[in-house]
Amino acid sequence: MTRPLSCFNSSWCQTTDPLGPLASPSGRRGDRGPPNTINLSAAGVIPVAIISTNTFNAPAAVNPETLTLDCAKVKVAGKSDKFLCQSQDVNHDGLPDLVCQFENELNAQIGDSIAVLEGFTTNGTFIRGQDSLSIVPDK
Repeated sequence: MTRPLSCFNSSWCQTTDPLGPLASPSGRRGDRGPPNTINLSAAGVIPVAIISTNTFNAPAAVNPETLTLDCAKVKVAGKSDKFLCQSQDVNHDGLPDLVCQFENELNAQIGDSIAVLEGFTTNGTFIRGQDSLSIVPDK
């Protein structure tokens, strides 16, 4: 399974209703590992995880229709128009996290170092998070 691109730490979130601490897929607070590498010419999707806490149920709270990752939208499945998001315990804490598959259509270029996720919860609270990335040229 592919490691999700981004998981968001509460210090990066800007909301009127703080979501509580979020963590990386490894369970560490904040994703401080090497940058995530993306080739914008490659086919496929970019998985992104939003981590749940005891007070924030990401799959129930986040509205996938509103999510963007540097202007890229969540991929929809064919004629069903179902957003490609699923509940998955990414950091193995027993809580369901939200993993969404984004179109590889980021508003990014070689040299960019940050990917920004924005969207709204189902109650209309704005959420924003970011993670490091490295845009690479075709090989």
